[in-house]
Amino acid sequence: MALGGFAIGALVINERATQTAVAMFRLHGFYAPWQWIVWWCQWHAATAFQPVWETCTRLVLIPMLMLAGIAVAIIIVARYLLATTSADLYGSARWASRRDLVKADLLAGWLAG
Repeated sequence: MALGGFAIGALVINERATQTAVAMFRLHGFYAPWQWIVWWCQWHAATAFQPVWETCTRLVLIPMLMLAGIAVAIIIVARYLLATTSADLYGSARWASRRDLVKADLLAGWLAG
C-alpha cells in the first residue's frame, strides 16, 4: 500500500509540475504527468527555459521527499507491527525423541515384540 500510494502521489505531483510547465510554455492540450521531465532532458541547457525547470523542480522536490519519507515510515511501522515474535526464525523442525515417539504411539509394535 505504501508503494502504491507513493506511485499515485508521484503521478499527482509530477502532473502539477507538467501543467505548470505547459502554462509557462503557453501550450494547450493534455500531456503525460512526467512530460516536464522529458522536456527537461531535451532542453535543459536552454537558458531561456531555466525558470521553467527551477519552478518544476521546486514543485516536485520537496513534496516527493516528504512522500518518500512517509512511505518509508509506513513500511517500517508495518514491518514492526506485523512482525511475529516467535523464536523459531528458521523453523522448528527436529528429530523426534523417544518421548515424542511414545506420545505419538509409534513404538507400540516395537515394545510389544
